[in-house]
Amino acid sequence: MTELRVPEITEEDDSLAAGLKYAAAGWYVLPVDRATKHAGSVLGKGWPAKSSRDPEDIVSWFAGSGDSLALHAGRSGAVVFDIDHPENTPAALSTAIIQANPPYQSTRASIPGRGHYVFSVPEGRRLGNGTGGLGKGWGDVRGLNGIIIVAPSVHEKADEGARYLWETHGPVPVLPEGVSGLLRDTGDSSDAATDNEVRGFLAAHTSSARPALLSGILTQFAEAVATGTSRHEALVLSLAGAVREAAAGMYPAQEMARRMLTAFTEVMSVSRDGVERTRSAESARGEFMGVLAWSIGQLKPADVETTRQSLEQRLPREDHSRESYEALIADPEEASQEDLPTEPVAPILPERPTIYIDHEPAAILDITETVRDGHLPETYVRGGQLVQVAEVSGSTLAAQPLSADREVHPVTPDSMRRLLAQHADVFKTKHTKSGGSVPVPASPAVTVCKAVLSATSWPGLPVLINLIAAPVLRPDGSVLQTPGYDAATGLYYAPQLDVPAVPEVPDVVDVQEAREFVFDYVLGDFPWASPADRANFIALLMSPILRPYIGGLIPLGAISAADRGSGKTLLADVIGTLYGATVRPWVGDDDELRKAITATLMNSSTVVVFDNVSEYESVDAPSLAKLLTSPAWDDRVLGRSEEARLVNDRLWLVTGNNIRFGGDIAQRTALVHLNPNCARPDLRTGFRIPDLDEWLESTDNRAGLLRALLILARAWITAGAPKADRAMRSFRRWARAMGGFLAYHEVPGFLLNTDELEGQDDEAGQWAGFLTAWHSRYSKPMTAGDLLATAQQMQGFGLPDPWGGLFITRSDGKLPTSKGLGMMLASRRDRFFGEYVLRADRDNHSKVWFYHVDREVKDEAETVSEPSRKAA
Repeated sequence: MTELRVPEITEEDDSLAAGLKYAAAGWYVLPVDRATKHAGSVLGKGWPAKSSRDPEDIVSWFAGSGDSLALHAGRSGAVVFDIDHPENTPAALSTAIIQANPPYQSTRASIPGRGHYVFSVPEGRRLGNGTGGLGKGWGDVRGLNGIIIVAPSVHEKADEGARYLWETHGPVPVLPEGVSGLLRDTGDSSDAATDNEVRGFLAAHTSSARPALLSGILTQFAEAVATGTSRHEALVLSLAGAVREAAAGMYPAQEMARRMLTAFTEVMSVSRDGVERTRSAESARGEFMGVLAWSIGQLKPADVETTRQSLEQRLPREDHSRESYEALIADPEEASQEDLPTEPVAPILPERPTIYIDHEPAAILDITETVRDGHLPETYVRGGQLVQVAEVSGSTLAAQPLSADREVHPVTPDSMRRLLAQHADVFKTKHTKSGGSVPVPASPAVTVCKAVLSATSWPGLPVLINLIAAPVLRPDGSVLQTPGYDAATGLYYAPQLDVPAVPEVPDVVDVQEAREFVFDYVLGDFPWASPADRANFIALLMSPILRPYIGGLIPLGAISAADRGSGKTLLADVIGTLYGATVRPWVGDDDELRKAITATLMNSSTVVVFDNVSEYESVDAPSLAKLLTSPAWDDRVLGRSEEARLVNDRLWLVTGNNIRFGGDIAQRTALVHLNPNCARPDLRTGFRIPDLDEWLESTDNRAGLLRALLILARAWITAGAPKADRAMRSFRRWARAMGGFLAYHEVPGFLLNTDELEGQDDEAGQWAGFLTAWHSRYSKPMTAGDLLATAQQMQGFGLPDPWGGLFITRSDGKLPTSKGLGMMLASRRDRFFGEYVLRADRDNHSKVWFYHVDREVKDEAETVSEPSRKAA
């Protein structure tokens, strides 16, 4: 087992480099939102199982990211003491720190001793986050599911001198018995509840059998803070009890959460001793919601029943006053006072803000704060830009009865004015003739709204990745099937179909029926050229569902056919109608294709289809090659002088007859080829589904197909999501996952038609023919100019071309210039085209490159390389 260490982190290390160092030193790491510092703020529900040492995960999290870097203490085998008040450090802990000299990360340069002290957990122990016998008032313990933010992350209070800096590093010592004996073990490692589960909890528990008990909880919280307990730990202890009592029906959950939030916000707004920092209302609310989600996630039915029985025994039903509850805490045997009146239940919603716009600078700041505090509903941040998920009337999809159509729209100055009119009280001061003043409703100036919208950082607002119309699998493998925003994925699910519920653990019958329905019934009549073509299509069909779980990039899906009427467009329609597709004609001009890609990424379609590549064109655009290997797309917005950075999270498809490829596209493509092997394939009959086009128009049929695909996905997940050893440059994660998925469902042939792809690579074919002819004609090394002369010398005399049409040409079919040919040759030096490879040598005297062609002859026994044939 790797010895746990804290590595040396230098000023040159960014979060990515540091994350790799920590992982190599034995730590499980994870990304955390800098603003909230919540463990699940980036990875979502199930974050404890997603922290990782895998370099591939770390690169995907931190390359170009602004998230903070956190260490997962418990999973790494560590326990961390977060000391906020060094002067109150318990004697046992001080002795352990002095004797063991553990790694120490300072968080305040101005307060020596404040920060994180790191120990290894003794063998056989499962230390939680409680301070146990160490008492209160000095700091916190980070155990089983505890995390710490570490260097080189930027501290949220950096402008006040706070920072993360390892003062000492090296091996992590075992926590001495003198301290570990004072701490309790825990067996509870439950996840926090999801946002939807929190909303459900607050809506479900409305009973009010003992409403005055809530005042006792609030008193307990206030007293814990007043006696030196850290504000966070006081909240954890009090809120966990409040959640149990609300679930037991003692008081409404909404009322409990509202009043606890108010109390926590108040204590966070002041510094008790000048050391413990103040926090904004937004920051306090974020921390509160995280603890609330955790408390609900820990709740078990047995806890609820135990709480209910205990309170029934210890406090008579007719007596549920605040005083009785306080007395119950002091002496469980005593309690009896009159009931206190209860306050009306109110939901936890932000109050409607009041904004005065008399002074433009203040108006800009106040409106910005209003947006960041979440007062504008359905407002998100996407690529640094404010956007709204808005209902759209009169859409072409309005025939779908299950959900109002929604689209993602940027917030503009005009829409900002409308939103503020709907959700805020905006006033301008009007002075009266008598010398007084009155507030008058008003709208901010367009220039003010433009200034607000010029911000690119919106901490506190949820990040929107995309809008989806079909269920997907979250990173933890669960099915996202609840309409609305999903924090775990950043996706907004706006269903167009009522997909029946999917079993969490599909049984054998579920899986077999799903396989037969998808593989045999729906896809059974397509004329696959080989098993690989069928397997590749199923992989593409599953990709939109599995992409949030798998992560990474998806290759281009090329649906090709030997003849018209074979079913290539119908295959693309199967995918497009399930997930939502944008269909565009193929554009051969690279500049126009680039514009089409940018325009497409600015909408929300999950699938993009470039339809019907003509027989005179090949798929070889540099823009497409760049797109397929880039998680983000940067381009200038058409008609505006601004750059757009867009997430490349789509499935890209092309269709055509016998599609040909050029450049690097073939190596970035999963090929699906159809070959009906008959004349007039459009006249075929006898299909299981006589008219698949019409069949797909039925919402019930599409919903049933989606459910079957989700069952196949969940079955693979519950089997451990086995991977396969499949290599595909730039798409290794997708290839390994989909290879494992298909192998699990007994679908053979995945990615075994790469030879056919190579045969359809126009560029490779042209160069193979050119090098073959060159090798057979000229053994002497030649300059680019000499080589070009052999193709030019016969022009104008009506003589046959000595190259037989095999000399390489430009894209327009004309011969290149001498310089152009030299550049073409240089870029393909030492590259193999079939058996032939282009070699080059530089004359050091003349500084000129000489080129020749070698042939590599392969047989079953060995590979023989012909020697370079140079002139004497």
